[in-house]
Amino acid sequence: MEITLDNLSFDLNNVKFSKFEEGVLWDRILTENIASRFSLDVIRIPPGTETVSHIHDNSEELYVVTAGEAEVWVSKKKYLLKKGNLLFIPKKSLHTIINKMDTNFEFLVFTSPPYTKDDDCKTESEVVE
Repeated sequence: MEITLDNLSFDLNNVKFSKFEEGVLWDRILTENIASRFSLDVIRIPPGTETVSHIHDNSEELYVVTAGEAEVWVSKKKYLLKKGNLLFIPKKSLHTIINKMDTNFEFLVFTSPPYTKDDDCKTESEVVE
């Protein structure tokens, strides 16, 4: 379920997660069809799971943690995030999230410009230093 022009509100208790990458779940809440300057996703990283290290050439991200705790690495610097924390990810910054806890790590991701399938996302092995 996503926000539409007919329904501009969303209840985070109604998230319908689907698989994003190995072990990582996501739901698109707000798309570029509704908001012209950002998109909004909710991400769930189960215990013992981590994201693939990657960069976005064109997009900046803002994480708003809604549940759990995790390590987030941005450009080789570690941040320990928990519910209520915010973290800004500049474009072209290598980043990954590692959930070493025994509970889900969940957060909102505001992406600007809006995330699309055309966004140039590269994994660590594809990044040319």
